[in-house]
Amino acid sequence: MRKCILLAWILLLANGVRAQTIDSLLVDSLMQLLQHTTSYDTKLEVLGQLSDEYSYTDSTTSLEYAYQMKKLAEEKKDERGRAFAYYRMAGAYLEAYKFEKAKELYKLTAEILEKDTSYSGQSTLGKVWFNYGLVYQREGDLHTHLEYLIEKTIPINERLKDTLNLGKNYHNIGLIFKNIKEYEKALHYFQKSSLMLENYAHVPELKDNLIKIVETMLYLDVEDNLRDSAFSILQRARVLLDQYPDMMSEVLYLQAMGMCYEYFDQSLTQADSYYEKASELAEKGKMISMLNGLTLRRFYIKDKQENYTAGLKLLEKNYYSYSEYLTPRDQLLHIRHMMRMQENLGNTMAALELHKKYNTLSDSVHASEMSLKMQELEQKYAAKEKETQIIKLNQVAQEQQIQIERNRQWVYLLIVAMLFLVGFFFARQNINRKKNQIAKQQAELLEQRIEKMKQEQHISHFAAVLEGQEQERKRLAIDLHDGLGGALSGIRLKLSRVIRDGTTQSVNGDNGTLKSIAGELDHSINDLRHIARNMMPESLLKYGLIEAIKDFCRSMETEKTSISFQAFDVEENRMSQAVQIMVFRIFQELITNTIKHAKAGNILAQFLQQQNTVSITVEDDGVGFDTGARFEGIGLTTLKNRVSFLGGKLDMHSEKGIGTTTNIEFDIKDEPANRNHYN
Repeated sequence: MRKCILLAWILLLANGVRAQTIDSLLVDSLMQLLQHTTSYDTKLEVLGQLSDEYSYTDSTTSLEYAYQMKKLAEEKKDERGRAFAYYRMAGAYLEAYKFEKAKELYKLTAEILEKDTSYSGQSTLGKVWFNYGLVYQREGDLHTHLEYLIEKTIPINERLKDTLNLGKNYHNIGLIFKNIKEYEKALHYFQKSSLMLENYAHVPELKDNLIKIVETMLYLDVEDNLRDSAFSILQRARVLLDQYPDMMSEVLYLQAMGMCYEYFDQSLTQADSYYEKASELAEKGKMISMLNGLTLRRFYIKDKQENYTAGLKLLEKNYYSYSEYLTPRDQLLHIRHMMRMQENLGNTMAALELHKKYNTLSDSVHASEMSLKMQELEQKYAAKEKETQIIKLNQVAQEQQIQIERNRQWVYLLIVAMLFLVGFFFARQNINRKKNQIAKQQAELLEQRIEKMKQEQHISHFAAVLEGQEQERKRLAIDLHDGLGGALSGIRLKLSRVIRDGTTQSVNGDNGTLKSIAGELDHSINDLRHIARNMMPESLLKYGLIEAIKDFCRSMETEKTSISFQAFDVEENRMSQAVQIMVFRIFQELITNTIKHAKAGNILAQFLQQQNTVSITVEDDGVGFDTGARFEGIGLTTLKNRVSFLGGKLDMHSEKGIGTTTNIEFDIKDEPANRNHYN
């Protein structure tokens, strides 16, 4: 009977555990096995399998089976069984997006299994550390996930010579590198994983490797003549899928097929049909992160086809159905696209409401990111302080040990020398204690100074932003009052004169006056558009930073002044909207001031990026000015405040009669995907 039970259990394990929907046949088999077995080990394994089966779709039921495992293990006083129960509980919380609870339970599991030297205990420990890192991945921290994989999980599996889980580890490393756009490294690890898993045809990661190899090739921008190779690799994945069906791999396969048709054949309709099938499966299996990516792919196709209504429906369904599962940045992306679709459909009020929602969420995300950065800095500083204290304590301990050894050598020879050495020892201890007290006081003073500098820097940046905003308002007020306001006042006087002299006579007899008034109105409308463009250029929101700068340069050209704009290797997607607006304002300030004051015939504006460093250069052949003079106008002060807010450097060189060159440099930081944990 025991052999039959074990055989049934082995057959159940061979079916895998990655399905995203409940396999009713498997659940029924497990329930029958649970009712008929009297073996403690088999009961524990079956309860764990049931908990795994429900973890993706019903976290409450999954937790119930895990608690039954815990109760059973506690009755037997089995620490390893209790650890396996905690592991299942953590998995249920992970899939329910309750990350802090999942971390707590994974740590509790690791504390028990660190002392367990058995193969099953160490194998599970490797999975615990993998899933612990996966929690960080779900929170958007891919680097920490990679760190736990390399430093914790892989060493355990190498020590156990566990080829199967090593292959899975390499597959997940490939996924991380793909998500951070290190595609060549990702391709290397997918290929390495495929070699390790070639004897495990039933493992989902084997077919996933084939699919991800094709996806990575597309991201590396492969040549069109590799079309047949890509479809051939996907055909191999199709054969494995037919032999060993798996919902998640099916979704990945359909997505890759759609990408191939979109990339190689430019067949948007064919690609969308595959994306639609993949979306239906992802929604059925509650694979929210994959559904999010597929929705965006379908949206971009609808956008290219100018089918704005269909694109808007896709975004609204995904956003309002799964908003709680989207990262803040994914929410911002959905809102921005919905806002653009509403504008294209002419729904101005709906677009305005979305714009307000976008601004509110954007401010919240920015504040949250700033808070996290400050916490990271404080943690690093605290860790450095602890490391310094440990080094000092070790030095003192070493000195004490050396002194004790010397005392032991002389204790039987000279009592007087011993007393002298003991006295010297206590004196030295006293001195060291005082030194440590002084060092501690100095460290506290240094910490206070650093904190004060942080506050001053924060206040300085905040003041700079406020000052820049105030100056923008003053300039806008001047433009409205002196330009548009004066023109409208003149038009009002002329219209009053026409009304006073009689409408019919003015229209018939003085038609030239009305034409003149209409011309002045056209000129005022152009002024109003120019002021609006200066406040927030529409092209920046619609087409991006570079197109907005080009549009501004074209608008500022005159018969006397030619403006040339050049951009090299600029990656706009690595800059937040706040940074893009600040860069646009800098170009606006430099070019406007040049046209107003330099009397230049030619202006050259350059915008380039080298890795993380962005450079802005504006040159003119105008009259120049004395940079050594102590006078700074509002424009130059505003420019310096903007550069300071970006944390950049400003260098201005000018010679009278030759022209002016302004150089600005600042650094940008990268702003980030996820997968099921395996059991």
